[in-house]
Amino acid sequence: MDKKRINIKIILYFLLIIISVVILSYVRETLHKNAKKYIEDNSIFAKNVSDDNILKKEFEKKFPERKIIIACEEDINGDSIKDLVVISSYGDLIETIALIDNKTNYIFTEPIPAPRENQMIKFFNMDKDNITEVLITGEKKGQVGYAIYRYIDEKLIDIFGEGMEDCC
Repeated sequence: MDKKRINIKIILYFLLIIISVVILSYVRETLHKNAKKYIEDNSIFAKNVSDDNILKKEFEKKFPERKIIIACEEDINGDSIKDLVVISSYGDLIETIALIDNKTNYIFTEPIPAPRENQMIKFFNMDKDNITEVLITGEKKGQVGYAIYRYIDEKLIDIFGEGMEDCC
């Protein structure tokens, strides 16, 4: 009788584990679909600049070998002059570069890794100061990631992010 109870308990534990795995898979898939739907709502993200945008032309002049995936403009250094954030490809690399317009010349940040697919850019002022932060989001094989960058000392500095290592 004791052996029968032990076998029943073992079977119940296995069933519980299987049910838990199924529920967790369902929850994860649902969260992924909801996150993807949220990301695909382009109304909350910056729009691509036009092909005749002066900063975009400067970027293309400096980096003729790069294919622009997305280029969006906003003042990210607090000087009231629009700057450009570009996600571009160069061979197998997908990278983000900011182009800062300071009226006398252009400053290009060093390239940083960017998501491989479905890249989007959003600008916002996180702490209500004079500097606008840049949110970069995207995917790689279904893995969603994002990072928030701030322009500091001629660099895009990652101040917060999650999952970028899985989507870059």
